[in-house]
Amino acid sequence: MRVVIASLNSKYIHTNLAIRYLEEFCRGLEGIEVEMAEYTINMDKDRILRGLFDRNADIVCFSCYIWNIEATLEIVGNLKKVAPGVKVLLGGPEVSFNPRQVMEGCSCVDYIVSGEGELTLREFLLRIKCGLDLSGIEGLTFRRSGEVVQNSARRPMESLDIVGSPYIGGRMDEFKDKIVYYESSRGCPFSCQYCMSSIERGVRYFDIGRVKRELKVFLDAGIKQVKFIDRTFNSNGKRAAQILRFLMENDNGHTNFHFEVAAHTIDEELLGIFKTARKGLFQIEIGIQSLNSDTLREIGRGQNFERIKSVVTEIARAGRVHQHVDLIAGLPHESFESFRESFNGVFDLGADHLQLGFLKLLRGAPISREAKLSEHGYVYRANPPYEVLQNNYISFGQLARLKEIEELLELYWNSHKFNQSCSYIIKNLYADDAFKFFEEYAEYWHYSGYYEIGHSKDCFYRLLLEFCSCKGFEQLDVIREMLRYDYLCLGKTSHIPDFMAGETSEDFREWSLALLRDEDRLEALIPGYVRGEHKSFARRVHIERFECDIKALTEAKNSIALKKRQAALFVYPQAKSGKDSEIYFVNLD
Repeated sequence: MRVVIASLNSKYIHTNLAIRYLEEFCRGLEGIEVEMAEYTINMDKDRILRGLFDRNADIVCFSCYIWNIEATLEIVGNLKKVAPGVKVLLGGPEVSFNPRQVMEGCSCVDYIVSGEGELTLREFLLRIKCGLDLSGIEGLTFRRSGEVVQNSARRPMESLDIVGSPYIGGRMDEFKDKIVYYESSRGCPFSCQYCMSSIERGVRYFDIGRVKRELKVFLDAGIKQVKFIDRTFNSNGKRAAQILRFLMENDNGHTNFHFEVAAHTIDEELLGIFKTARKGLFQIEIGIQSLNSDTLREIGRGQNFERIKSVVTEIARAGRVHQHVDLIAGLPHESFESFRESFNGVFDLGADHLQLGFLKLLRGAPISREAKLSEHGYVYRANPPYEVLQNNYISFGQLARLKEIEELLELYWNSHKFNQSCSYIIKNLYADDAFKFFEEYAEYWHYSGYYEIGHSKDCFYRLLLEFCSCKGFEQLDVIREMLRYDYLCLGKTSHIPDFMAGETSEDFREWSLALLRDEDRLEALIPGYVRGEHKSFARRVHIERFECDIKALTEAKNSIALKKRQAALFVYPQAKSGKDSEIYFVNLD
Protein backbone atom coordinates (compact mmCIF):
# COMPACT_ATOMS: atom_id res chain seq x y z
CA MET A 1 0.00 0.00 0.00
CA ARG A 2 1.44 3.35 -1.05
CA VAL A 3 0.80 6.43 1.14
CA VAL A 4 1.74 10.05 0.41
CA ILE A 5 1.75 12.58 3.26
CA ALA A 6 1.63 16.07 1.77
CA SER A 7 1.37 19.72 2.65
CA LEU A 8 1.01 23.07 0.90
CA ASN A 9 3.43 25.39 2.70
CA SER A 10 2.87 29.13 2.60
CA LYS A 11 6.38 29.85 1.27
CA TYR A 12 9.19 27.92 -0.38
CA ILE A 13 11.53 28.57 2.56
CA HIS A 14 9.07 26.99 5.00
CA THR A 15 9.11 23.33 5.98
CA ASN A 16 6.32 21.28 7.56
CA LEU A 17 7.18 19.57 10.84
CA ALA A 18 3.86 17.71 11.17
CA ILE A 19 4.24 15.60 8.03
CA ARG A 20 7.81 14.76 9.04
CA TYR A 21 6.63 13.40 12.39
CA LEU A 22 3.91 11.39 10.66
CA GLU A 23 6.28 9.92 8.11
CA GLU A 24 8.79 9.03 10.82
CA PHE A 25 6.14 7.39 13.04
CA CYS A 26 4.64 5.35 10.20
CA ARG A 27 7.91 4.35 8.56
CA GLY A 28 8.75 0.65 8.47
CA LEU A 29 5.20 -0.68 8.70
CA GLU A 30 5.09 -3.99 6.85
CA GLY A 31 3.56 -3.71 3.41
CA ILE A 32 3.09 0.06 3.71
CA GLU A 33 5.29 2.51 1.80
CA VAL A 34 5.12 6.07 3.17
CA GLU A 35 6.62 9.15 1.54
CA MET A 36 6.39 12.92 1.95
CA ALA A 37 5.49 15.55 -0.64
CA GLU A 38 5.90 19.26 0.08
CA TYR A 39 4.49 21.97 -2.16
CA THR A 40 3.67 25.66 -1.72
CA ILE A 41 0.41 27.54 -2.17
CA ASN A 42 2.10 29.64 -4.86
CA MET A 43 2.81 26.66 -7.11
CA ASP A 44 0.69 25.96 -10.15
CA LYS A 45 -2.14 23.68 -8.99
CA ASP A 46 -1.97 21.61 -12.17
CA ARG A 47 1.66 20.81 -11.46
CA ILE A 48 0.78 19.73 -7.92
CA LEU A 49 -2.09 17.61 -9.25
CA ARG A 50 0.20 15.98 -11.81
CA GLY A 51 2.83 15.34 -9.14
CA LEU A 52 0.34 13.57 -6.89
CA PHE A 53 -1.17 11.64 -9.79
CA ASP A 54 2.26 10.37 -10.89
CA ARG A 55 2.97 9.01 -7.41
CA ASN A 56 0.14 6.50 -7.93
CA ALA A 57 -0.71 6.44 -4.21
CA ASP A 58 -3.49 4.45 -2.58
CA ILE A 59 -3.94 7.09 0.13
CA VAL A 60 -3.05 10.79 -0.04
CA CYS A 61 -2.91 12.67 3.28
CA PHE A 62 -2.82 16.46 3.58
CA SER A 63 -1.94 18.68 6.55
CA CYS A 64 -4.49 21.52 6.62
CA TYR A 65 -4.20 25.09 7.92
CA ILE A 66 -6.04 28.36 7.33
CA TRP A 67 -3.55 29.38 4.64
CA ASN A 68 -3.89 26.20 2.55
CA ILE A 69 -7.31 24.63 3.20
CA GLU A 70 -9.07 26.09 0.16
CA ALA A 71 -6.26 25.15 -2.24
CA THR A 72 -5.98 21.71 -0.63
CA LEU A 73 -9.68 20.94 -1.10
CA GLU A 74 -9.51 22.08 -4.73
CA ILE A 75 -6.51 19.84 -5.42
CA VAL A 76 -7.84 16.71 -3.72
CA GLY A 77 -11.22 17.25 -5.38
CA ASN A 78 -9.59 17.19 -8.79
CA LEU A 79 -7.33 14.29 -7.80
CA LYS A 80 -10.41 12.18 -7.03
CA LYS A 81 -11.77 12.98 -10.49
CA VAL A 82 -8.68 11.76 -12.33
CA ALA A 83 -7.83 8.97 -9.87
CA PRO A 84 -11.18 7.78 -8.43
CA GLY A 85 -9.56 4.93 -6.54
CA VAL A 86 -7.36 7.12 -4.36
CA LYS A 87 -8.46 7.73 -0.77
CA VAL A 88 -8.07 11.21 0.72
CA LEU A 89 -7.27 11.79 4.40
CA LEU A 90 -7.01 15.24 5.95
CA GLY A 91 -5.57 16.36 9.27
CA GLY A 92 -4.39 19.52 10.97
CA PRO A 93 -6.02 22.38 12.89
CA GLU A 94 -8.27 23.57 10.07
CA VAL A 95 -10.24 20.29 9.98
CA SER A 96 -9.76 18.93 13.51
CA PHE A 97 -12.59 20.77 15.22
CA ASN A 98 -15.40 20.25 12.71
CA PRO A 99 -14.56 17.00 10.88
CA ARG A 100 -18.17 15.99 10.36
CA GLN A 101 -19.05 19.34 8.79
CA VAL A 102 -16.01 19.21 6.49
CA MET A 103 -16.81 15.70 5.27
CA GLU A 104 -20.50 16.41 4.81
CA GLY A 105 -19.57 19.41 2.66
CA CYS A 106 -16.73 17.75 0.73
CA SER A 107 -17.50 14.38 -0.82
CA CYS A 108 -13.87 14.08 -1.96
CA VAL A 109 -12.67 13.65 1.65
CA ASP A 110 -12.75 10.06 2.91
CA TYR A 111 -11.12 10.40 6.34
CA ILE A 112 -10.14 13.09 8.83
CA VAL A 113 -7.67 12.78 11.70
CA SER A 114 -8.40 15.21 14.54
CA GLY A 115 -5.83 16.44 17.02
CA GLU A 116 -2.46 14.80 17.55
CA GLY A 117 -2.10 12.57 14.52
CA GLU A 118 0.81 10.18 15.00
CA LEU A 119 -0.97 7.36 16.84
CA THR A 120 -4.21 7.79 14.91
CA LEU A 121 -2.61 7.66 11.46
CA ARG A 122 -0.44 4.66 12.33
CA GLU A 123 -3.39 2.69 13.68
CA PHE A 124 -5.52 3.72 10.69
CA LEU A 125 -2.94 2.53 8.15
CA LEU A 126 -2.48 -0.81 9.89
CA ARG A 127 -6.22 -1.45 10.09
CA ILE A 128 -7.13 -0.35 6.59
CA LYS A 129 -4.33 -2.44 5.10
CA CYS A 130 -5.78 -5.51 6.81
CA GLY A 131 -9.39 -4.58 6.02
CA LEU A 132 -10.30 -4.17 9.71
CA ASP A 133 -13.09 -2.07 11.23
CA LEU A 134 -12.23 1.60 11.77
CA SER A 135 -14.78 2.41 14.45
CA GLY A 136 -12.37 1.87 17.33
CA ILE A 137 -9.72 4.32 16.18
CA GLU A 138 -9.75 7.36 18.45
CA GLY A 139 -9.46 10.71 16.67
CA LEU A 140 -10.72 9.39 13.31
CA THR A 141 -13.76 10.46 11.29
CA PHE A 142 -14.69 8.27 8.31
CA ARG A 143 -17.52 7.21 6.01
CA ARG A 144 -19.54 4.03 6.42
CA SER A 145 -22.40 3.16 4.08
CA GLY A 146 -22.64 6.77 2.97
CA GLU A 147 -22.83 8.11 6.53
CA VAL A 148 -20.15 10.15 8.30
CA VAL A 149 -18.97 8.48 11.51
CA GLN A 150 -17.00 10.47 14.07
CA ASN A 151 -15.12 8.37 16.63
CA SER A 152 -14.29 9.54 20.14
CA ALA A 153 -11.43 12.00 20.58
CA ARG A 154 -7.92 10.76 21.19
CA ARG A 155 -6.21 11.78 24.39
CA PRO A 156 -2.82 13.48 24.01
CA MET A 157 0.18 11.14 24.19
CA GLU A 158 1.56 10.82 27.71
CA SER A 159 5.13 10.62 26.41
CA LEU A 160 6.16 12.59 23.34
CA ASP A 161 9.36 10.60 23.02
CA ILE A 162 7.57 7.59 21.53
CA VAL A 163 7.63 9.63 18.32
CA GLY A 164 11.02 9.27 16.65
CA SER A 165 13.04 12.29 15.62
CA PRO A 166 12.57 13.28 11.98
CA TYR A 167 15.97 14.98 12.07
CA ILE A 168 18.46 12.68 13.81
CA GLY A 169 19.98 10.43 11.16
CA GLY A 170 18.13 12.23 8.38
CA ARG A 171 19.40 14.19 5.40
CA MET A 172 19.84 17.85 6.25
CA ASP A 173 20.73 19.10 2.77
CA GLU A 174 17.01 19.50 1.98
CA PHE A 175 16.92 22.36 4.52
CA LYS A 176 19.57 24.46 2.82
CA ASP A 177 18.39 28.09 2.82
CA LYS A 178 15.10 27.06 4.45
CA ILE A 179 13.56 27.55 7.87
CA VAL A 180 13.50 24.44 10.04
CA TYR A 181 10.44 24.27 12.30
CA TYR A 182 11.07 22.54 15.60
CA GLU A 183 9.31 21.84 18.88
CA SER A 184 10.69 20.97 22.29
CA SER A 185 7.22 20.93 23.88
CA ARG A 186 3.52 20.75 23.06
CA GLY A 187 0.74 22.67 24.74
CA CYS A 188 0.59 26.06 26.42
CA PRO A 189 0.32 27.15 30.08
CA PHE A 190 -2.06 29.97 29.14
CA SER A 191 -5.69 29.91 28.03
CA CYS A 192 -6.06 32.79 25.58
CA GLN A 193 -9.62 32.63 24.26
CA TYR A 194 -8.72 33.46 20.65
CA CYS A 195 -6.15 30.64 20.41
CA MET A 196 -6.70 26.94 19.71
CA SER A 197 -3.89 26.06 22.11
CA SER A 198 -6.23 26.99 24.97
CA ILE A 199 -8.23 23.81 24.36
CA GLU A 200 -5.44 21.51 25.53
CA ARG A 201 -4.51 21.93 29.17
CA GLY A 202 -0.92 21.77 30.34
CA VAL A 203 2.45 21.46 28.65
CA ARG A 204 4.28 18.26 27.66
CA TYR A 205 8.01 18.23 27.03
CA PHE A 206 10.34 16.19 24.88
CA ASP A 207 13.28 14.68 26.73
CA ILE A 208 15.96 17.34 27.19
CA GLY A 209 18.69 14.98 25.99
CA ARG A 210 16.84 14.36 22.74
CA VAL A 211 16.29 18.10 22.30
CA LYS A 212 20.01 18.78 22.62
CA ARG A 213 20.89 16.03 20.16
CA GLU A 214 18.46 17.42 17.58
CA LEU A 215 19.70 20.97 18.04
CA LYS A 216 23.28 19.77 17.61
CA VAL A 217 22.24 18.28 14.26
CA PHE A 218 20.99 21.70 13.14
CA LEU A 219 24.14 23.43 14.35
CA ASP A 220 26.45 20.92 12.68
CA ALA A 221 24.51 21.26 9.42
CA GLY A 222 24.77 25.06 9.49
CA ILE A 223 21.00 25.59 9.20
CA LYS A 224 20.21 29.26 8.63
CA GLN A 225 17.23 29.51 11.00
CA VAL A 226 15.50 27.16 13.42
CA LYS A 227 12.05 28.33 14.47
CA PHE A 228 10.70 26.82 17.68
CA ILE A 229 6.93 26.36 17.48
CA ASP A 230 6.58 25.86 21.25
CA ARG A 231 3.61 28.03 22.18
CA THR A 232 5.51 29.44 25.18
CA PHE A 233 9.18 28.48 25.09
CA ASN A 234 9.85 29.70 28.64
CA SER A 235 6.87 27.90 30.23
CA ASN A 236 9.59 26.13 32.24
CA GLY A 237 12.23 28.79 32.82
CA LYS A 238 14.99 26.49 34.07
CA ARG A 239 14.56 24.14 31.12
CA ALA A 240 14.52 27.06 28.69
CA ALA A 241 17.74 28.41 30.20
CA GLN A 242 19.36 24.99 29.87
CA ILE A 243 18.50 24.85 26.16
CA LEU A 244 19.70 28.41 25.53
CA ARG A 245 23.01 27.79 27.30
CA PHE A 246 23.50 24.64 25.23
CA LEU A 247 22.98 26.67 22.06
CA MET A 248 25.45 29.31 23.23
CA GLU A 249 28.07 26.67 24.08
CA ASN A 250 27.68 25.04 20.65
CA ASP A 251 27.14 28.22 18.63
CA ASN A 252 28.43 27.92 15.06
CA GLY A 253 28.35 31.67 14.49
CA HIS A 254 25.69 31.34 11.79
CA THR A 255 22.47 29.63 12.89
CA ASN A 256 19.66 31.75 14.35
CA PHE A 257 17.03 30.39 16.75
CA HIS A 258 13.55 31.93 17.05
CA PHE A 259 11.32 31.51 20.12
CA GLU A 260 7.86 32.62 21.25
CA VAL A 261 8.12 33.74 24.87
CA ALA A 262 6.01 35.24 27.62
CA ALA A 263 8.05 38.32 28.52
CA HIS A 264 6.43 38.88 31.90
CA THR A 265 7.65 35.46 33.10
CA ILE A 266 11.25 35.88 31.90
CA ASP A 267 13.36 35.59 35.05
CA GLU A 268 16.76 37.13 35.73
CA GLU A 269 18.62 34.04 34.51
CA LEU A 270 16.93 34.12 31.10
CA LEU A 271 17.29 37.88 30.94
CA GLY A 272 21.02 37.55 31.56
CA ILE A 273 21.32 35.02 28.74
CA PHE A 274 19.50 37.25 26.27
CA LYS A 275 21.75 40.18 27.25
CA THR A 276 25.01 38.29 26.72
CA ALA A 277 24.37 35.91 23.79
CA ARG A 278 26.05 36.44 20.44
CA LYS A 279 24.21 39.06 18.45
CA GLY A 280 21.98 37.23 15.99
CA LEU A 281 21.97 33.89 17.80
CA PHE A 282 18.48 34.36 19.26
CA GLN A 283 15.34 36.23 18.31
CA ILE A 284 12.18 36.29 20.39
CA GLU A 285 8.53 36.96 19.65
CA ILE A 286 6.43 38.45 22.43
CA GLY A 287 2.65 38.40 22.21
CA ILE A 288 1.30 41.43 24.08
CA GLN A 289 -1.92 41.79 22.03
CA SER A 290 -3.47 44.63 24.07
CA LEU A 291 -2.95 46.92 27.05
CA ASN A 292 -6.69 47.26 27.73
CA SER A 293 -7.41 45.59 31.08
CA ASP A 294 -11.02 44.72 30.15
CA THR A 295 -9.80 43.14 26.91
CA LEU A 296 -7.10 41.11 28.65
CA ARG A 297 -9.58 39.90 31.25
CA GLU A 298 -12.12 38.85 28.61
CA ILE A 299 -9.59 36.89 26.55
CA GLY A 300 -8.14 35.21 29.63
CA ARG A 301 -4.72 36.75 29.28
CA GLY A 302 -3.02 37.85 32.47
CA GLN A 303 0.20 39.80 32.06
CA ASN A 304 2.30 42.29 33.97
CA PHE A 305 3.02 45.09 31.52
CA GLU A 306 5.50 46.80 33.81
CA ARG A 307 7.56 43.61 33.84
CA ILE A 308 7.21 43.30 30.06
CA LYS A 309 8.40 46.89 29.69
CA SER A 310 11.41 46.25 31.92
CA VAL A 311 12.39 43.04 30.11
CA VAL A 312 11.97 44.36 26.56
CA THR A 313 13.80 47.59 27.38
CA GLU A 314 16.76 45.78 28.96
CA ILE A 315 17.08 43.35 26.07
CA ALA A 316 16.80 46.20 23.55
CA ARG A 317 19.47 48.17 25.37
CA ALA A 318 21.85 45.19 25.21
CA GLY A 319 21.24 45.00 21.45
CA ARG A 320 21.96 41.29 21.05
CA VAL A 321 18.50 39.76 20.54
CA HIS A 322 16.00 40.78 17.84
CA GLN A 323 12.61 41.36 19.52
CA HIS A 324 9.29 41.03 17.73
CA VAL A 325 6.19 42.24 19.63
CA ASP A 326 2.60 41.55 18.62
CA LEU A 327 -0.68 43.46 18.87
CA ILE A 328 -4.10 42.18 17.77
CA ALA A 329 -6.82 44.53 16.52
CA GLY A 330 -10.45 43.47 16.87
CA LEU A 331 -10.34 41.94 20.35
CA PRO A 332 -13.32 42.32 22.73
CA HIS A 333 -13.65 45.75 24.41
CA GLU A 334 -10.83 47.23 22.28
CA SER A 335 -12.14 50.36 20.57
CA PHE A 336 -10.19 52.42 18.04
CA GLU A 337 -9.12 54.86 20.75
CA SER A 338 -8.24 52.03 23.10
CA PHE A 339 -6.15 50.45 20.38
CA ARG A 340 -4.37 53.77 19.89
CA GLU A 341 -3.23 53.59 23.52
CA SER A 342 -2.17 49.95 23.18
CA PHE A 343 -0.22 50.77 20.01
CA ASN A 344 1.68 53.68 21.53
CA GLY A 345 2.42 51.79 24.73
CA VAL A 346 3.88 48.84 22.84
CA PHE A 347 5.64 51.00 20.23
CA ASP A 348 7.45 52.87 22.99
CA LEU A 349 9.05 49.64 24.19
CA GLY A 350 11.64 49.99 21.44
CA ALA A 351 11.38 46.45 20.04
CA ASP A 352 12.83 45.74 16.60
CA HIS A 353 9.52 44.78 15.00
CA LEU A 354 5.92 45.63 15.89
CA GLN A 355 3.40 43.36 14.21
CA LEU A 356 -0.11 44.70 13.96
CA GLY A 357 -2.31 41.66 13.44
CA PHE A 358 -6.08 41.30 13.10
CA LEU A 359 -8.20 38.87 15.08
CA LYS A 360 -9.05 35.62 13.35
CA LEU A 361 -12.08 33.72 14.60
CA LEU A 362 -10.41 30.32 14.40
CA ARG A 363 -12.50 27.17 14.42
CA GLY A 364 -12.25 25.54 17.81
CA ALA A 365 -11.09 28.64 19.69
CA PRO A 366 -13.35 29.53 22.67
CA ILE A 367 -13.98 33.06 21.38
CA SER A 368 -15.45 31.58 18.18
CA ARG A 369 -18.30 29.88 19.99
CA GLU A 370 -21.73 31.17 19.06
CA ALA A 371 -22.45 32.71 22.46
CA LYS A 372 -19.26 34.77 22.42
CA LEU A 373 -19.74 35.83 18.81
CA SER A 374 -23.21 37.07 19.70
CA GLU A 375 -22.15 38.74 22.95
CA HIS A 376 -19.50 40.85 21.24
CA GLY A 377 -21.33 41.36 17.95
CA TYR A 378 -18.65 39.77 15.82
CA VAL A 379 -18.96 39.94 12.05
CA TYR A 380 -16.14 38.12 10.26
CA ARG A 381 -15.12 36.64 6.93
CA ALA A 382 -16.82 33.33 6.16
CA ASN A 383 -13.73 31.91 4.46
CA PRO A 384 -10.19 31.43 5.76
CA PRO A 385 -8.56 33.17 7.53
CA TYR A 386 -11.92 34.10 9.20
CA GLU A 387 -10.70 37.62 9.96
CA VAL A 388 -12.85 40.04 11.94
CA LEU A 389 -14.74 42.68 9.94
CA GLN A 390 -16.33 44.53 12.85
CA ASN A 391 -17.70 44.05 16.36
CA ASN A 392 -19.50 46.03 19.05
CA TYR A 393 -16.37 48.06 19.83
CA ILE A 394 -14.74 48.84 16.50
CA SER A 395 -16.33 49.45 13.10
CA PHE A 396 -15.37 48.08 9.71
CA GLY A 397 -14.21 51.55 8.65
CA GLN A 398 -11.94 51.82 11.67
CA LEU A 399 -10.45 48.37 11.06
CA ALA A 400 -9.90 49.35 7.43
CA ARG A 401 -7.96 52.40 8.65
CA LEU A 402 -5.86 50.13 10.85
CA LYS A 403 -5.17 47.95 7.81
CA GLU A 404 -3.75 50.98 6.03
CA ILE A 405 -1.73 51.93 9.09
CA GLU A 406 -0.39 48.38 9.26
CA GLU A 407 0.84 48.59 5.67
CA LEU A 408 2.82 51.76 6.35
CA LEU A 409 4.09 50.35 9.64
CA GLU A 410 5.64 47.48 7.67
CA LEU A 411 7.02 49.74 4.93
CA TYR A 412 8.40 52.52 7.08
CA TRP A 413 9.15 51.04 10.49
CA ASN A 414 9.54 47.28 10.45
CA SER A 415 11.62 47.41 7.27
CA HIS A 416 14.30 49.42 9.14
CA LYS A 417 14.83 51.48 6.00
CA PHE A 418 13.66 54.73 7.66
CA ASN A 419 14.88 54.28 11.24
CA GLN A 420 16.33 57.74 11.77
CA SER A 421 13.79 59.67 9.69
CA CYS A 422 10.71 58.16 11.32
CA SER A 423 12.22 58.33 14.81
CA TYR A 424 12.99 62.02 14.34
CA ILE A 425 9.55 62.81 12.96
CA ILE A 426 7.70 60.90 15.69
CA LYS A 427 9.76 62.41 18.51
CA ASN A 428 9.93 66.02 17.39
CA LEU A 429 6.90 66.59 15.19
CA TYR A 430 4.40 64.25 16.85
CA ALA A 431 5.51 64.48 20.49
CA ASP A 432 6.21 60.72 20.60
CA ASP A 433 2.68 59.86 19.43
CA ALA A 434 3.65 57.18 16.91
CA PHE A 435 0.06 56.17 16.24
CA LYS A 436 -0.89 59.72 15.26
CA PHE A 437 2.00 59.87 12.79
CA PHE A 438 1.06 56.60 11.09
CA GLU A 439 -2.64 57.53 11.20
CA GLU A 440 -2.08 60.88 9.47
CA TYR A 441 0.41 59.46 6.99
CA ALA A 442 -2.01 56.63 6.15
CA GLU A 443 -4.79 59.18 5.60
CA TYR A 444 -2.47 61.10 3.27
CA TRP A 445 -1.74 57.93 1.28
CA HIS A 446 -5.45 57.06 1.18
CA TYR A 447 -6.64 60.39 -0.23
CA SER A 448 -3.66 60.63 -2.60
CA GLY A 449 -4.43 57.19 -4.05
CA TYR A 450 -0.98 55.84 -3.19
CA TYR A 451 -2.29 52.51 -1.90
CA GLU A 452 -3.60 51.69 -5.36
CA ILE A 453 -0.31 51.97 -7.25
CA GLY A 454 3.15 50.44 -7.02
CA HIS A 455 6.18 52.41 -5.87
CA SER A 456 9.92 52.16 -6.37
CA LYS A 457 12.36 52.17 -3.45
CA ASP A 458 13.26 55.81 -4.07
CA CYS A 459 9.60 56.78 -4.25
CA PHE A 460 8.95 55.78 -0.63
CA TYR A 461 11.52 58.37 0.48
CA ARG A 462 10.03 61.02 -1.76
CA LEU A 463 6.50 60.39 -0.47
CA LEU A 464 7.55 60.79 3.15
CA LEU A 465 9.29 64.08 2.36
CA GLU A 466 6.25 65.17 0.33
CA PHE A 467 3.96 64.39 3.29
CA CYS A 468 6.13 66.42 5.68
CA SER A 469 6.11 69.31 3.22
CA CYS A 470 2.31 69.19 2.93
CA LYS A 471 2.05 69.25 6.73
CA GLY A 472 4.08 72.47 6.73
CA PHE A 473 6.78 71.17 9.06
CA GLU A 474 9.52 73.77 9.48
CA GLN A 475 12.29 71.18 9.87
CA LEU A 476 12.06 70.04 6.25
CA ASP A 477 15.80 70.51 5.63
CA VAL A 478 16.63 68.33 8.62
CA ILE A 479 14.16 65.64 7.52
CA ARG A 480 15.76 65.64 4.07
CA GLU A 481 19.17 65.09 5.70
CA MET A 482 17.80 62.25 7.81
CA LEU A 483 16.22 60.61 4.78
CA ARG A 484 19.52 60.75 2.93
CA TYR A 485 21.28 59.23 5.94
CA ASP A 486 18.74 56.36 6.05
CA TYR A 487 19.09 55.85 2.30
CA LEU A 488 22.86 55.49 2.56
CA CYS A 489 22.58 53.07 5.48
CA LEU A 490 20.97 50.53 3.14
CA GLY A 491 24.09 49.91 1.07
CA LYS A 492 26.65 51.43 -1.24
CA THR A 493 25.13 53.40 -4.08
CA SER A 494 26.37 55.54 -6.94
CA HIS A 495 23.17 57.56 -7.09
CA ILE A 496 21.19 59.55 -4.56
CA PRO A 497 17.80 60.83 -5.79
CA ASP A 498 17.82 64.55 -6.59
CA PHE A 499 15.04 65.40 -4.12
CA MET A 500 17.26 64.49 -1.16
CA ALA A 501 20.77 64.81 -2.61
CA GLY A 502 23.22 66.93 -0.65
CA GLU A 503 25.54 69.56 -1.99
CA THR A 504 28.84 68.35 -3.39
CA SER A 505 31.93 70.25 -4.45
CA GLU A 506 35.30 69.51 -5.97
CA ASP A 507 36.94 70.49 -2.68
CA PHE A 508 34.90 67.90 -0.76
CA ARG A 509 35.65 65.19 -3.31
CA GLU A 510 39.36 65.91 -3.00
CA TRP A 511 39.07 65.92 0.80
CA SER A 512 37.33 62.53 0.68
CA LEU A 513 39.98 60.98 -1.57
CA ALA A 514 42.74 62.33 0.66
CA LEU A 515 41.07 60.83 3.72
CA LEU A 516 40.87 57.39 2.10
CA ARG A 517 44.60 57.57 1.31
CA ASP A 518 45.56 58.72 4.81
CA GLU A 519 45.98 55.44 6.69
CA ASP A 520 47.04 57.20 9.90
CA ARG A 521 43.72 59.04 10.06
CA LEU A 522 41.75 55.93 9.08
CA GLU A 523 43.48 53.91 11.78
CA ALA A 524 42.66 56.56 14.37
CA LEU A 525 39.06 56.92 13.18
CA ILE A 526 38.04 53.30 12.58
CA PRO A 527 38.66 50.58 15.21
CA GLY A 528 40.17 47.46 13.66
CA TYR A 529 41.28 49.16 10.46
CA VAL A 530 44.00 47.07 8.76
CA ARG A 531 46.86 49.04 7.24
CA GLY A 532 47.80 48.23 3.68
CA GLU A 533 44.23 47.44 2.63
CA HIS A 534 43.07 50.95 1.90
CA LYS A 535 42.27 50.19 -1.75
CA SER A 536 39.89 47.31 -0.97
CA PHE A 537 38.59 49.28 1.99
CA ALA A 538 37.82 52.29 -0.21
CA ARG A 539 35.59 50.15 -2.42
CA ARG A 540 33.35 49.51 0.59
CA VAL A 541 33.09 53.14 1.69
CA HIS A 542 30.83 56.04 0.84
CA ILE A 543 31.60 59.49 2.26
CA GLU A 544 28.74 61.96 2.44
CA ARG A 545 28.62 65.56 3.61
CA PHE A 546 25.76 66.73 5.82
CA GLU A 547 24.87 70.33 6.59
CA CYS A 548 24.05 69.65 10.23
CA ASP A 549 25.31 67.70 13.22
CA ILE A 550 24.00 64.39 11.85
CA LYS A 551 25.79 62.42 14.57
CA ALA A 552 23.91 64.24 17.33
CA LEU A 553 20.63 63.91 15.45
CA THR A 554 20.97 60.15 14.97
CA GLU A 555 22.12 59.50 18.51
CA ALA A 556 19.69 61.69 20.42
CA LYS A 557 17.00 62.59 17.85
CA ASN A 558 17.28 66.16 19.20
CA SER A 559 14.97 68.67 17.58
CA ILE A 560 17.77 71.23 17.48
CA ALA A 561 19.95 70.63 14.44
CA LEU A 562 23.19 72.56 14.84
CA LYS A 563 24.50 74.26 11.71
CA LYS A 564 27.62 72.20 11.88
CA ARG A 565 28.93 70.62 8.70
CA GLN A 566 29.85 67.00 9.15
CA ALA A 567 31.07 64.12 6.99
CA ALA A 568 29.84 60.58 7.54
CA LEU A 569 31.84 57.55 6.45
CA PHE A 570 29.50 54.68 5.63
CA VAL A 571 31.59 51.51 5.83
CA TYR A 572 29.67 48.65 4.23
CA PRO A 573 30.34 45.02 5.18
CA GLN A 574 31.95 42.50 2.88
CA ALA A 575 29.49 40.31 0.96
CA LYS A 576 27.86 37.54 3.01
CA SER A 577 29.72 38.58 6.17
CA GLY A 578 26.46 38.93 8.09
CA LYS A 579 27.71 42.18 9.62
CA ASP A 580 25.98 45.55 9.73
CA SER A 581 27.21 48.75 8.15
CA GLU A 582 29.31 51.00 10.36
CA ILE A 583 29.20 54.80 10.32
CA TYR A 584 31.94 57.17 11.48
CA PHE A 585 31.79 60.96 11.67
CA VAL A 586 34.27 63.74 10.97
CA ASN A 587 33.56 67.41 11.73
CA LEU A 588 34.22 69.71 8.78
CA ASP A 589 33.96 73.04 10.63
